Amino acid sequence: MLYGPLLNTLITGVTATIMALLAGGVLAWCVVRSDMPGKRWLQPVLTLPYIVPSFAIALAWEAVFRSPKVGGQPGIYEALLGVGPPEWLSYGAFPISITLAIHYFPFAYLLVAGALATIDSQMEESALISGAGRLMTLRRITFPVVAPAFLAALILTFGKTIGQFALPFILGAPAQFHTVATMVYANLTLGLDALAFVLAIVLIGMSLISMVAMEAAMNITDVILTGGAILEWSVIPFMLLAGFITPLPYNYWRLKVLGKACH
Repeated sequence: MLYGPLLNTLITGVTATIMALLAGGVLAWCVVRSDMPGKRWLQPVLTLPYIVPSFAIALAWEAVFRSPKVGGQPGIYEALLGVGPPEWLSYGAFPISITLAIHYFPFAYLLVAGALATIDSQMEESALISGAGRLMTLRRITFPVVAPAFLAALILTFGKTIGQFALPFILGAPAQFHTVATMVYANLTLGLDALAFVLAIVLIGMSLISMVAMEAAMNITDVILTGGAILEWSVIPFMLLAGFITPLPYNYWRLKVLGKACH
């Protein structure tokens, strides 16, 4: 009841985070450091996937790859090819990971693009003139600047993906693929409040760990690469307290809406 959804949450979260970082990093490099045409209109377009609600992306995927086992109107895939899509392409870990990456890659794009924009191109040109290869220039000049942004994007994206509900619910429920977030809802609807609260605590703990890990990773990277800021451990209790208290009003309201006890 717990380990299955927890494993599914980690699988989809890690996979979506890796794909989002790769897509966001490559697109940031193309927009900021290359002379590709159309960069001006591409910059705002790349932020649209995050502006679009996650459930809309999930519904769009379902409209294309709807499985005939679910019933209803056939999807675009089946209408064009005459055969239904494979089950793993319609529902489960694969479509959830892909759509989560599509929804959250703007985080990586914006953070990495901002870091790349701060690099003085003359530094890279000087390194190339001095005989350094492109790989050495990337490792010695570019990477130290963008590494903190990559780490921030990694932890931020992972924290968002593990807490996502609508998208895993739409693309996971038909295949009985549950994450921690969807399992909380399922247990609440079945009246299993105690188990739902346990799962909610697990999900809150994962989010808090991601928050602390983000702060630690950024400061450790600064220390290793630039000798900069050092993590103040005295701040961590206040971070944990703030992270725990912040969602309480919203969670209280949601439980009231569902007609569940809040005390």
